[in-house]
Amino acid sequence: MQKGNRRTAIARSRLVKIVLAAGQMLIVTAAARAAPFDPRAPQARPAETFQFDAIAPFLKFSDAFGDRTQPGPHGTFGIIPAHTASPPHTHSAVYHGVVIRGVIVNPFNGDQYPPHLGPGSYRYVPANVVHVTACISDEPCLFYTHLEAPFDVKLTGQ
Repeated sequence: MQKGNRRTAIARSRLVKIVLAAGQMLIVTAAARAAPFDPRAPQARPAETFQFDAIAPFLKFSDAFGDRTQPGPHGTFGIIPAHTASPPHTHSAVYHGVVIRGVIVNPFNGDQYPPHLGPGSYRYVPANVVHVTACISDEPCLFYTHLEAPFDVKLTGQ
């Protein structure tokens, strides 16, 4: 592959870098996107066109619209492997989510009996609220989130 073609391929692919900085702040950044989202233009993307980036061992993301690393609204699909949970964490911005496949639980502040959220279920996570996101089903969990600010994660160590 020629040098110019390689750079183009890298720029078009979704590269995700996880940086665990002081204070255990997980900052997700992404390389240049193939095309910026134009809210004035109709959009239709078949499911098979989404490519998922590994954010952590327990999470993969694919932007549906916008850029999850930049200010402004964005919608993102996420996948959590079956029987996998995140560590306790917070986000600096609120987010809304809908479960598409699998069963997710979101224990907030150590909740012992969180509701089981199957396909079609809605969840809202306020900013700075400690929670865990877990896929408790035998199949991977697929969900959609909407945020108005960059996505970030701060591990809490609880």
